[in-house]
Amino acid sequence: MNLNLFIIIIVALPILGSFVAGFLGRKIGVKGSQFITCFSLLISSMLISYAFYQIVLCGGETINLNLGSWVDSGILTINWEFKFDNLRISLGLAVLFCST
Repeated sequence: MNLNLFIIIIVALPILGSFVAGFLGRKIGVKGSQFITCFSLLISSMLISYAFYQIVLCGGETINLNLGSWVDSGILTINWEFKFDNLRISLGLAVLFCST
């Protein structure tokens, strides 16, 4: 499977879990909110472990995900993008494991 898709899921899944728990918390209850947030963090932790293996341990290359242009004016171009290298994946692994 494509590693870019894993990176998007790693970032989006905890955000999606918090939105579901925050906006639908009354409908799904306390236990449902706890399950959704913990499950989304657990899946993200497993995916970032795989990304850590692929990028850091196997010597993979830096992943750049360009989301689009934010400012494009003459000589100034600023893009929205995610960059994942050895340091960012290592810190993301620590943060997600502690959060889970």
